[in-house]
Amino acid sequence: MYVPGHGRLSISQVQEALAEFQRRIEAGESDVVVVVGTGVPLLDVLDELEEFNCGAIFEARFDDIGVVDESTVAEIVIIKFRERAHQRAVNQIVVQLNEYAVFTNYRVLAYGGAVQLPGRVRIPDCGISPFDPPLGENPPMYHLIVEVELKNRSIRRNDETFPALALLYRREGPGANATIVDVVSFGTAPFQNAHGIEQTIEHRVRRLPLPTEMEVRAGNPWTADDNPFIIIPSDDILFQARESR
Repeated sequence: MYVPGHGRLSISQVQEALAEFQRRIEAGESDVVVVVGTGVPLLDVLDELEEFNCGAIFEARFDDIGVVDESTVAEIVIIKFRERAHQRAVNQIVVQLNEYAVFTNYRVLAYGGAVQLPGRVRIPDCGISPFDPPLGENPPMYHLIVEVELKNRSIRRNDETFPALALLYRREGPGANATIVDVVSFGTAPFQNAHGIEQTIEHRVRRLPLPTEMEVRAGNPWTADDNPFIIIPSDDILFQARESR
């Protein structure tokens, strides 16, 4: 029986938690979260989150009292696993983000470090941050965060036909709530309401033509007339981003 650790984490404890995560996924569970350890000193573990990655995505959860210091302890959990289909999608997105960074003369960089949120620290799949962030902004603030979520798919299964949805969230300003501004169905099977999409956005979904397996294997199966894009305002990406030195 799996038992979470307590205090400073060891590599063996992380490996045991990862094995438990994989076991529960392969048993057919969805939305799996495995606690790696509790009472973990937050400042000590921040640099270790990336070192511990080993295919998993970790999150540190703690009581948000406004100040993080040596006394702050956290619960460390595994929330996702970067299996093959997941990592393939992330890699393709990172390539596009890097191309965009080059296009801006490196005013922004594709960045993969930790992001601190109220009561949580996690490492997103990928994102963009300023090359030369404003003074005192450490770590640099993400201007774009990309997360890939695979639901109800085994770590070892490679489905050829499945629904897929891209959602673009946007904030109107610092501290504002994120709202959905675009939703695109781009899978090889229809995305129906039965898949859990909220009723309030179901009617806004842009449904791309369903491609055949042969079209997908050949590359991008859509034309520009299909509008297979998620458009992000450049002002959002380049906010406070200065020319690289």
